[in-house]
Amino acid sequence: MNTQTDNLKRVLTDAVCLGKLENLATLRAESETHKSYQLGDFDDDQKIRRSFKVQVGRENYAFLVWRDTGEEVVLQVQGLLMACSLPPVSSRTKFPAHHAHVIKQSVTICGDNCKSFGTALAALRRIHQYIDENFSVGVVRGFKISNSASLDTIVAATRVLTPAESKVWSPVEGGPSTDIDPENVLRDLINTGKYLFTEDNVVAYSEMLPDIVEGTLTASDANPGIFRPGQLVEMSVNIRALLMGSMRNVVLRMDSLTMHDRYGAGLLADMKLSKRMLVPQESVTTPRKRKVDVSDIIVSRGVRPRMENMSIGGREGGEGVGESSKMIL
Repeated sequence: MNTQTDNLKRVLTDAVCLGKLENLATLRAESETHKSYQLGDFDDDQKIRRSFKVQVGRENYAFLVWRDTGEEVVLQVQGLLMACSLPPVSSRTKFPAHHAHVIKQSVTICGDNCKSFGTALAALRRIHQYIDENFSVGVVRGFKISNSASLDTIVAATRVLTPAESKVWSPVEGGPSTDIDPENVLRDLINTGKYLFTEDNVVAYSEMLPDIVEGTLTASDANPGIFRPGQLVEMSVNIRALLMGSMRNVVLRMDSLTMHDRYGAGLLADMKLSKRMLVPQESVTTPRKRKVDVSDIIVSRGVRPRMENMSIGGREGGEGVGESSKMIL
């Protein structure tokens, strides 16, 4: 394991970080507003059957929906951010022009030995089993918990763009925001006519900030560029069964991402800083300054300054290399 991965694992298993995660999960579980939408609250087969049903939609999608309203289920889960691939999209982003819809904004969270995170994983297993029961035997791929650096994880992802031929979701008026697409990379792809920016491509990014007047924390819209490994976050996810070939994969679509605490990211930054400070001073080189002598500067006819005979490649303490070049200013 390299130093960077080792440091990240130390943060993700830090007692203070895990304590903050457990506290947040407890607050959500006890909240009248949030309790009914916690993923971990569905670690119960009977409750799953009473609450949900599977609706096979158009194209390749099957959706987990609320049995009473028919609306797509959105559940919340808290964790420590292990990895993410998020906007903003820049010109440096490598987009396959003919397959841009495969690019996703994705997040991986973990919770080590937190009871709440373990319960969320157990609930996810039960929901997967329930979805499997709604299809023929062998159609839904088996449940598998993703694991990274020996830590169980939950991964959710959302496509950045939708193929133009898709008729499932409506386009978003005005297209992607400047927070997502500051250099118009996505807009240029949309203008080719091959892609759409739809409601299914929208992820709500936010950060919990103190409200000085009310003395509470409130969610404020955030640029997705603020998210870093180690942070305490909360995801809202949809659960779908996507047909790929002859089989269906149960996948989590990220509906929103909220940052609650930066403590773990600060720990990780301090570890990186400490490593830099250990670098031997003599190994850090400072570039030599190139000096121009006053005698090298000539004023031509009092109108424009000219720099002549300036050596471009002089040797230290010695003569210039080759002919001197002349630069007209």
